[in-house]
Amino acid sequence: MKTPIYYYIFFTLISLQSLPAQTFEVDGINYNVLNATQVEATSKSGCYTGDITIPATVDYASTTYNVTAIGYEAFRTCLNVTGISLPNSITEIKDYAFRDCRNITTITLPDSVTNIGEGAFLYCTELVSVNIPNAVTTIKMHTFSQCGELTSITIPELVTSIGTYAFSSCFKLTAVNVNINTPINIASQVFFNLDISQMVLNVPPGSETAYASASVWQGFGAINGTLSVNVVEQNKALRLYPNPVKDRMRISGLKQPETYAIYNVIGKHVAGGSVQNENPIHMSTLTNGLYFLKLKNGNTLKFIKE
Repeated sequence: MKTPIYYYIFFTLISLQSLPAQTFEVDGINYNVLNATQVEATSKSGCYTGDITIPATVDYASTTYNVTAIGYEAFRTCLNVTGISLPNSITEIKDYAFRDCRNITTITLPDSVTNIGEGAFLYCTELVSVNIPNAVTTIKMHTFSQCGELTSITIPELVTSIGTYAFSSCFKLTAVNVNINTPINIASQVFFNLDISQMVLNVPPGSETAYASASVWQGFGAINGTLSVNVVEQNKALRLYPNPVKDRMRISGLKQPETYAIYNVIGKHVAGGSVQNENPIHMSTLTNGLYFLKLKNGNTLKFIKE
């Protein structure tokens, strides 16, 4: 005896009714169901506004879901969003999640985040401060591109790759802090449209020489073997001039006499001495090329001998 077709239809409908909705809204935030226990915050018809707080969990249809991601383009072009608070349950910020959120000035990403998508903060033009969590291993293409108010960024030690244009046109960027002992290979377009010779690179102590000879990284105007904020601020006032130099060079911005050592691009010590603010350092004995002057306080400045 064959089972009538309407039995199949009936049981199919019952099964579908037992499944949770794929999207739902709670407290003004839309969520997309990822699986039986997890959801992501997602976009909605009409933009979000104001200060947004994403909870760690959300209840819907007798089920408690963990909020584990900010979905693709979830807040894109939400021009009236002024702040975002994220819980420690978030592990992923998906592609373009906050693109064109032009009124967010600061955002703190929780330590739980392991993945930040391509262009996640592209055109966040008022963003002054953002952290990259320590568990992140890849900074993808355009992640912070066009963040014109961003003044500094810290790259955690587990990062193994940085995509092209990741920090392009971040015109107020003055300091890049890298917690990686061995320089990773990056393309020059990572800092596209920026003059990195006017920026400070802060690296782990002992790795200055490696960065000074590494492609792209060597282009930074000052390379310091410390991640101290005080040293970064001090270095903004330090300047070698003239640069390039022929015979004599001076350092401005020194607050006290300093001993110094000069290294060539392969890390060989070639000269040294002590210097006071604005006093000349004689360079006539050096052959033409690129050099690094390291002060006793740990600051390293690059110059060219002609």
